[in-house]
Amino acid sequence: AEEVDRPPGPCYAVWIARRKDLPALLTAWSEKATRDDMKSFLKGLGEIEVPEGWAVWAVSDTVGLNSGGFYMVAPRTPQAIIFMENSAEKINNVRHIAVNPEEFGIGVEAAIAEWFNSLRPKKVIISRPQELKVFGLEAMGAFFSKGL
Repeated sequence: AEEVDRPPGPCYAVWIARRKDLPALLTAWSEKATRDDMKSFLKGLGEIEVPEGWAVWAVSDTVGLNSGGFYMVAPRTPQAIIFMENSAEKINNVRHIAVNPEEFGIGVEAAIAEWFNSLRPKKVIISRPQELKVFGLEAMGAFFSKGL
């Protein structure tokens, strides 16, 4: 049934997250987490001051949306938040990835991976792949930590 709801085009929706919304959003996610490591990771991320020069992206899969791709206005609540530093001409440095514990699934993982791939020829490098173990995303962490 899920395939029926998925529009054509990219399997991700992405938009710029509002920094002022992050603490409340990440704290809410931490309260839904079933494991302590996930709970403390999300809570800690909600407390950081996002440095200048970092972009904070909201990502979701496209189920129930009209289309995938880049949105100027949030089409829904995010399923994942990605902290990205635009460090060099050809590199996007992913500093942190947080996923809503209630919405984690293959669709979200595929959405993040496809969006990263769409950024080519810029490389995406996940700078802390060990953090992704919290969400069971270590395969993606290993792939993108090499800067492919």
